[in-house]
Amino acid sequence: MGFVIAFLFLAKTFLALTLVFFGILGIRRGKNYIGDVPDRVGFDPALRRKANKGLVFWGTCAFFLCLPPLLWSFSAALSEDPFPMVGLALIIAYSIVTTSVLLYPLDRIKKMGSSVNQQ
Repeated sequence: MGFVIAFLFLAKTFLALTLVFFGILGIRRGKNYIGDVPDRVGFDPALRRKANKGLVFWGTCAFFLCLPPLLWSFSAALSEDPFPMVGLALIIAYSIVTTSVLLYPLDRIKKMGSSVNQQ
């Protein structure tokens, strides 16, 4: 059980690092690395810069948020003690937070194009 949770947080850590990498690499015209990006964001340099900074910031936050449960679950899995049920409940709640932090910049980028059209 502990190894499964540890590997799930390890996958989230790699996803967070991927977001940071794509933020540093940037959203370029013609090369969309992160999926559904509005055309307005792809062509406007100011919106592209804002989207890239958001990816780097939120990806870094998600990376650091994933480290404590990753280390705790690996240490709990390697010990001979049974995995505590309270710890499992806290990990599940914390997992919702880290997933929200991972998905926030992608949702924000999708909304950027529509918010610019309304101004």
